[in-house]
Amino acid sequence: MDKRFEHILDILLKEKKISVGELSSRLGVSEVTIRKDLTELEKKGRLLRRYGGAVPAENPLQVVSHLKRVSLRLEEKRRIAKFAASIIKEGENILLDAGSTILALAKELHGRDIRVVTNNIAVANELLWDDRITVEIIGGTVRRASEAMVGPRACKALENIRVDKVFLGCSGFDTALGFSSQNAVEAETKQKMLRCAQEIIILADHTKFSRPAFANFAKLDEITKIITDKKPDENILKAIKMKKKELIIV
Repeated sequence: MDKRFEHILDILLKEKKISVGELSSRLGVSEVTIRKDLTELEKKGRLLRRYGGAVPAENPLQVVSHLKRVSLRLEEKRRIAKFAASIIKEGENILLDAGSTILALAKELHGRDIRVVTNNIAVANELLWDDRITVEIIGGTVRRASEAMVGPRACKALENIRVDKVFLGCSGFDTALGFSSQNAVEAETKQKMLRCAQEIIILADHTKFSRPAFANFAKLDEITKIITDKKPDENILKAIKMKKKELIIV
């Protein structure tokens, strides 16, 4: 079965979209079997079911693991995190998603009287033993590359959550399409988070503005402010200014 899974993913990466019938014909198995395979791969965050078929959720060649990302640009992430922590008020409810910069923010929150809702295992582990912080974990399927809870169960849980501020990380940015993630299933979960508060804050070091990632999750219109460590290129500055969004460089 694992070999068939890999074959399905190889086909998707090359062709971007394929139907259940076409996969059944190519792989020599029933459509019922293909549907079961696609459901299982969607649970693993490797594809998205669409219109009688599937589309890829990520390009594995572009995925950087959580363990690798947390060791990159530590000083820049620390500066971004410290400023982000400074705008959180005592008693607030905040939502933190997955990402190395978001984890850096969690490390700055110890000793605060706040409630933190998160879908990230690393963030929950960081805050779990601080008695002053109330931690709520969103359930779902674990995407190992980011240690994030994603998928339908996570999205459903987020429909009932309301907080003061949402802090989101990103893997890339495009002036037309906005902020993006390495994985489309994770991007869908992030989209649900946009509706959990009026104030949506993106934490992104300067490298995230150099290219878009695989799956878009928020346009500039949908966020409140961006906290970064360096001034972006002029075309990006112009786009942010046109949308009247707050850009904070720390």
